[in-house]
Amino acid sequence: MITVPIRLGLLDDPKRSAGLHLSTLISGIAVDMGFLKGNAAAREMNAFAEAKINLGLAWEDWITKHPMYSNLIYHPGEYLSSGISMSPDAIGFDENGTSILYEFKLTWKSQSRNVVDEWMWITQMKSYCRAIGTTKAVLCVFWVNGNYRYDDDSGPQFVEYRFDFKDSELEENWQMIMNYKKVWEKKNPTV
Repeated sequence: MITVPIRLGLLDDPKRSAGLHLSTLISGIAVDMGFLKGNAAAREMNAFAEAKINLGLAWEDWITKHPMYSNLIYHPGEYLSSGISMSPDAIGFDENGTSILYEFKLTWKSQSRNVVDEWMWITQMKSYCRAIGTTKAVLCVFWVNGNYRYDDDSGPQFVEYRFDFKDSELEENWQMIMNYKKVWEKKNPTV
């Protein structure tokens, strides 16, 4: 038998425009705050990072076809605010017609973490909520290894977290993004 490691790489997203994306700014802030370190901070793309991204995209594609999520507008397109492109995973509506942001994550982090401490996810959702004009969001997380206890209550877990942000939270979050955008533009004047 011969074992041949395969590196698939990432597919280009034809829907993703050129220019400054929210993820670039959030990552930059996270590095400056010490939330991202090592390869994650350097945004190095190795085979493991590519595989995790591809699995996350496959999960997102599969779960949005599930009947529970069939009423969502999946990949509604890019939103542009103050020169920053944003690509929400999905948008749904409540019984009153109010927009609800849906974000899907697949992670090897421990489910025992408090999801509100997932700063990058929360910052992303607040920014998207502001862009689409809602305060409501649902974060759908697939915890690959559950809580890492490997008992009857662990193993893979899928959990929804529902948020109703205050307008002031969204504006404070956006001000942070805009402040960092100025820093980023000074560091990257030719981009």
